[in-house]
Amino acid sequence: MTQIIPGIYSIERRNEFITSLSGGNAPISALFPSGGSDQEWVVEPYSDRTFALKSSKSGRYIGFEGEAEANKPIVETTEPTKWDFRPSREPFNVFIAVPGAELMLDVSTLPAFPPPLALRPLSLDDQQAARQLQLQFRQ
Repeated sequence: MTQIIPGIYSIERRNEFITSLSGGNAPISALFPSGGSDQEWVVEPYSDRTFALKSSKSGRYIGFEGEAEANKPIVETTEPTKWDFRPSREPFNVFIAVPGAELMLDVSTLPAFPPPLALRPLSLDDQQAARQLQLQFRQ
């Protein structure tokens, strides 16, 4: 199990993109870091060792509607969605995965700007992992 300490986190891809709220029920997007509260997430732990990710700005959660499946859009939700944190080879970073599934939070393959987030197949090989979103503690 990966140890997560309480605090504010960002969800990034090697300082290239960072997750940002779009507002309302719009998909959560990947944008360049701005340092704003729309790019900060609070980790809420559950007793079953899963976690929810809550926006420090809106109080809403990172989630998806319906059943977990590849390419499902990631949106803000009023109810928490449970996530599993999988170890990354990067120190102090973890991948954000769907419990019991080989799907993770990542940037969608749809050609759009800003790029929306979606559930994508989990890949832990070195080359692919370097391009996937990871949870990073904010100092």
